[in-house]
Amino acid sequence: MEQGEVNSRTTVAEAISNPRCYLDISIGGEVEGRIVVELFADVVPRTANNFRALCTGEKGVGPAADVPLHFKWSLWGVLEYSDAMKSSSFIAVFSLKETTDAEIVYFKLEYEALVLLKFCNSTHRAPRLDTFGSCFHRVIKGFMIQGGDISAGDGTGGESIYGLKFEDENFVMKHERKGMLSMANSGPNTNGSQFFITTTRTTHLDGKHVVFGKVLKGMGVVRSIEHTPVGEADRPTIDVVIADCGELPEGADDCVSNFFKDGDLYPDWPNDLDEKPNEVSWWMNVVESAKTFGNDNFKVKFVSYSGHALLLLSLFMKLYSMQKKDYKMALRKYRKSLRYLDVCWEKEEIDEGTQLLPGVLFACKLKLRDLEGALLDADFAIREKEANAKAYFRQGQAHSALNDVDAAVESFLRALELEPNDGAIKKELAAAKKKASKCQSVEPFLPNSTTGSSSLTLSYIQIADRRDKERRAYSRMFQPSAKSNGNDD
Repeated sequence: MEQGEVNSRTTVAEAISNPRCYLDISIGGEVEGRIVVELFADVVPRTANNFRALCTGEKGVGPAADVPLHFKWSLWGVLEYSDAMKSSSFIAVFSLKETTDAEIVYFKLEYEALVLLKFCNSTHRAPRLDTFGSCFHRVIKGFMIQGGDISAGDGTGGESIYGLKFEDENFVMKHERKGMLSMANSGPNTNGSQFFITTTRTTHLDGKHVVFGKVLKGMGVVRSIEHTPVGEADRPTIDVVIADCGELPEGADDCVSNFFKDGDLYPDWPNDLDEKPNEVSWWMNVVESAKTFGNDNFKVKFVSYSGHALLLLSLFMKLYSMQKKDYKMALRKYRKSLRYLDVCWEKEEIDEGTQLLPGVLFACKLKLRDLEGALLDADFAIREKEANAKAYFRQGQAHSALNDVDAAVESFLRALELEPNDGAIKKELAAAKKKASKCQSVEPFLPNSTTGSSSLTLSYIQIADRRDKERRAYSRMFQPSAKSNGNDD
């Protein structure tokens, strides 16, 4: 065999290096993190290339919807074309979007927005602002998150790089686990730009939707999207957008670690580590590092203001900084510290200092009025490891602060089952029982031989009945609707 020739026993799949792409996610105007995906170009090359090109934006403007073939969320200005603009520096400064309408000019708002303001002031005309790119318009907890509608943004639009729609390539890959990327559609051979990421195994979608990739890193970011509040039609009540996206060169760093360029060299989520050392001391060093970053942000943070929304402010602040406590970043770092702590909190090597972290985290949440966020953290931890007494304990504290007393009692009971001798759990359980007794009168619970409890105000039976009612109501979300239109999963 000549050098460089592919061995005849090597399959085409083995010879192809699958591309990697990244999606930087913003939730409610705050950057959440990066999702890194592998595209199955070895199995579904056309489908994979469609997604890859939509990440890079290399195909320009789509002829069907007349919008950029790009997932990246961007703000464009729209002005009516005039002769005055021909000689203006405005034309040379801005990236113009090709359009068939000769009366309209599109310009992309970058850092040259001051030129735009100067131009508008001189011509006494204000631009209209349009957004292009992809948001996650449909989120169903315990099922999937859906985005990619680059034209309508609500699940009724989208456009592929091959035209408005293209055919189903094959159904070789299956929805066998969480983190699978699959094409959303409205029936056979109706693939466009919309896609979804599974948050659990969804085998009932096999043979109906083309699986074309999987999440390599950033499943924690996917979980954050999954747990955003939703309203009508499962649409998030806050903007969840792809702030940036692209293709990672082969062998290049995915930049998941130190994503915020603040010197924190560990990823926000332990599952995104390239290697997971066995030494507890290593994990505790990460815990302390994240906590230190949190403390630094909780106290004083030097920040610079910039961006489109703060354009006028940036005129005065561009060369200056001002002191500001960054509670949101502090909260992020404390949450990160807890995630790493959850990996090894049962080890004897953990010192007393780490036990202060939940209290510091709670103080930070109080500053942000983010009790729901505390509950979300506990839910994450329980989902990753069900037999987690500490997570149930924190879940109970969050429920109690939110005045959901029966849920608080249930959480503390679960925690006490796992750690029957823990004094802190017993204390919180007693407080929750007392609080519950003031809210409602219920039959006493029989003694529990495991925990030693003689009487509990709320019983598992009553709590389970309430949970069962919630599950029945939730299950109706998945029933087909005659009013459904657009791309469905």
